[in-house]
Amino acid sequence: MMDADTATLFKLRYVGSRFSGARLPLDVLGDLPAFRDLIAAFAEDRWRELNPDRKRVPKGFSEILTFALTRIEDGSAMPNISWGSLADQQSLPGLPLAHSDLVIHSYEQVVAMFEQVAQDKYPSTLSPPYLRALNRFGAALKDGEKIEFPDSRDRHGNVVYLDSDRRKKLITHVKDTYEKRVEGTGRLIANFEDGVLGVRTDEFGDIRIHVGQETVTSTFDGNLGASVFFDLVLELDYNDRYKGVSRIEDIHLVDEDLGASLSKCRDRLLEIGRLEAGWHDGEGTEIDPSVIDQANLFVARRPRFSPDYRIYPTLTGGVLFEFIIKGWDFSVEFNSDGTVELYGVEVNGAGELEPRTFTSADGEFYQTFDRQVRINQ
Repeated sequence: MMDADTATLFKLRYVGSRFSGARLPLDVLGDLPAFRDLIAAFAEDRWRELNPDRKRVPKGFSEILTFALTRIEDGSAMPNISWGSLADQQSLPGLPLAHSDLVIHSYEQVVAMFEQVAQDKYPSTLSPPYLRALNRFGAALKDGEKIEFPDSRDRHGNVVYLDSDRRKKLITHVKDTYEKRVEGTGRLIANFEDGVLGVRTDEFGDIRIHVGQETVTSTFDGNLGASVFFDLVLELDYNDRYKGVSRIEDIHLVDEDLGASLSKCRDRLLEIGRLEAGWHDGEGTEIDPSVIDQANLFVARRPRFSPDYRIYPTLTGGVLFEFIIKGWDFSVEFNSDGTVELYGVEVNGAGELEPRTFTSADGEFYQTFDRQVRINQ
């Protein structure tokens, strides 16, 4: 964990198919400053323990707890985070900089807190700085993904980790709600005079999104019933019932003419998601909800092609999209292991897009998809 000559080094390992090949999607980058803030919260409490005669932490305390992302190791993405060079740090009363003791101790406390959740042991309370950091750290994790702390071990000798379930349990044990980043499509059902949109969603029911009166007037007014794409940080209770919107990453209208096509695609994916194992004459794997989620996001993110989508389940538990655009027959397959395959052939010619597999449905896949579709239009 520590290079004694230069810096204290912490490693996080992101585990999941979309992190393969040292890929760190943009939606999880917010974890890194949240991780720093979590360590800072423990460090401040520890400083107070070491200095009971001091009422406040020294001025500038927070500023010297500055981390830097130094590299991302291969495999599942493993960001290396360094707590600066010792020579660059400033000395403050009560802060044992010589061996980075305070920072290391705080990191160990963070890991211990996550390890105790696995034993159903929780802190009785958490102050606002802890809750703010925890509500950002891991907010974009999807089911089946986790953040490991490679240098740690639990009581059984296993690496300690945080996943969406542990995170939810920890936060809701001391607070009624927790925050989670979600993407999807819904239908605009109301424009309120106070700059709030009403959006009806399949998963969370009706939600209220404050975008400001100017945005309501300029963009959403007169579009009741239209489809909208949203990327939001939602406040949810332990049962994942919607309680509020904490932050807006993106929200925009989907072309009105595509509304019926989008609904048709969503209905088709709901139908596929209900298939049970053996659905095809005794063969056919049940489709994992994460595959349906990725397929729904593909429809939402690239709605203009939805009238042309033909959607099928695959025997191996995936979802296949086929569509013809300007004389090219494309296929996009979302696989059960999280990978995505893109392929295309010219219908009345010899042109062919070599099959390509992406480790996840993230930015690289969408950039390649857009480039290929645009080239062939």
